[in-house]
Amino acid sequence: MKEIKAVLLSIKPKSCELIASGKKTVEIRKNRPKIDVPFKCYIYCTKPKQFIYSASMFLDELYRLPNGKIKFGCSMEVAGYENYPDNYVLNSKVIGEFVCDDIDKIAVFDDILYCVNNTQANKLKQACLTIEDIKAYLGIKNSGYTWHISDLVIYDKPKKLSEFKKYDSECLWRSIQENGCKDLDGNKCRDCYLQRPPQSWCYVEEFERLEE
Repeated sequence: MKEIKAVLLSIKPKSCELIASGKKTVEIRKNRPKIDVPFKCYIYCTKPKQFIYSASMFLDELYRLPNGKIKFGCSMEVAGYENYPDNYVLNSKVIGEFVCDDIDKIAVFDDILYCVNNTQANKLKQACLTIEDIKAYLGIKNSGYTWHISDLVIYDKPKKLSEFKKYDSECLWRSIQENGCKDLDGNKCRDCYLQRPPQSWCYVEEFERLEE
């Protein structure tokens, strides 16, 4: 059995903006991987939301401005730029990575956030959330985990979901084809490479292994 070293997290565009800016240094989840810290986390930015303004349909997207800043909002802001790169629109892509170097169990009682280990100060501020936000997300039990974000890297060029391999996948094509993990049409094997994002997170193999 291979050692698990990385996970891929599905994160909403607004939270991705806050992480990229350095304001959000804690991600709150209902559960945690069954691996020890530190481990690598790849950031998958989820799909944009649609909204209607003046009878027109727009998208709230995560995108990179020409000055390099990552921004969440209406991408019509960049519609006037010539030769705007497609890879500057970051939704439905893996936009970066970080190292989770600390996980703490949390619970909410009487509108107070309790941390079991209390290893990070001011978790609410670091997560860019309110008590109400956390209670609504965690649900009835009101308990979960804080994943601390360190060594953040935002890619200059985002990666496709299909560039990441499912953890410990069994590849039928690799055993019958010399060209490795591809189907008969030359596409990456669906048994190995991610086709859909996880609802929350999933184990993946280190990206460097895919280059072999």
